[in-house]
Amino acid sequence: MEFAFNSRCIEDNSKILEEVIQLRAEAAHLLGYPNHAAFSLELSMAKNPEIVEEFIKDIVKKFTPVWKFEHQALLEAKKDEVPKI
Repeated sequence: MEFAFNSRCIEDNSKILEEVIQLRAEAAHLLGYPNHAAFSLELSMAKNPEIVEEFIKDIVKKFTPVWKFEHQALLEAKKDEVPKI
């Protein structure tokens, strides 16, 4: 029942979403932007998609060692707490 409830109007909404995506792309091109992301980011602090992508890559680079450490610590804790089958 939950799946059916959450899936109601999925066909109608999918068509609307596709139209919105197309219209956003069209508006961006008319205004001289390569895509909607470039248009919407110009007014934000990031300014363009390339800066956002570089920021994400930098975050991943900085936090990968921390994640590896935390992941290993969680695996060790799991070994201690979860009985072997």
